[in-house]
Amino acid sequence: MNKKKIIITTSHKPSPRTRTFAKELSSVLPNSIKLNRGKKTLTDLLIDALSIRANRAIIIYEKKGNPSALKIYSIEDKKLKEYVTLEIAGIALWRELTGVSRVYNPESIAIECFEDKLAELAEKIAIGFNAKILYNEKMKTGFDVIISLKPRGNTVLLLFINPSINKIVGPILKLRMKKL
Repeated sequence: MNKKKIIITTSHKPSPRTRTFAKELSSVLPNSIKLNRGKKTLTDLLIDALSIRANRAIIIYEKKGNPSALKIYSIEDKKLKEYVTLEIAGIALWRELTGVSRVYNPESIAIECFEDKLAELAEKIAIGFNAKILYNEKMKTGFDVIISLKPRGNTVLLLFINPSINKIVGPILKLRMKKL
């Protein structure tokens, strides 16, 4: 079976916090590869993605030293096609959290979607992260990582959870709700 791969990289000259975020994000997304961008253009990233047969590229942008957006590209017909931009209102790195666990080499990921108002966002994230969508609690056990969306006013918390021990295993993202 041909596994779908994801390249994760940053904008040019990332801060240490953004580099750590990229590393933590790649540790929870199955078949993802963190790539140091350096001076690479989008064309160079496309060449790298094609060489490893990736179907997604995620670029982490920053403002004032903190991650501010995830721009997700799909790779179709040997071209980078912008798929969606997730605006980040804030993050908590895995290393900053207490009572968390680590997941090693996850092979499967799913996103739980039990609220209709988050269905469109869940679908965008599922496609962008090569994840399956769960519509009921009983399906959780077959996955190494579950993405949980929790609405909080005008933002949504995105949590990466290990369903077997029910602990957070990656960074927490606070996404701004906007029209996708």
